[in-house]
Amino acid sequence: MDNEVVHRLIAAQATMSPGKIAIEWHGGRLTYAELVARAAPLAHLLSRAGVEPDVPVGILIPRSPERIIALLAILQAGGAYVPVDPDDAPAR
Repeated sequence: MDNEVVHRLIAAQATMSPGKIAIEWHGGRLTYAELVARAAPLAHLLSRAGVEPDVPVGILIPRSPERIIALLAILQAGGAYVPVDPDDAPAR
């Protein structure tokens, strides 16, 4: 298990305990099954757009469940996520 990647660990958790809470925020909750189900269509879209192993994909999403879903989808597609901070200098 030491060599497992995070998106596979999350998928395994969704299989073992689909109703277990994966994300809690401002009174909202998302189970592991819901997290994996919401990330899958985006992962498919990213794959169709050419994301494959080690292709960087920028994320400019505020801290939220959507950011975690996007990150998971990028990993499922094989890409490498690149967090982009809107407060960074434009030259970056």
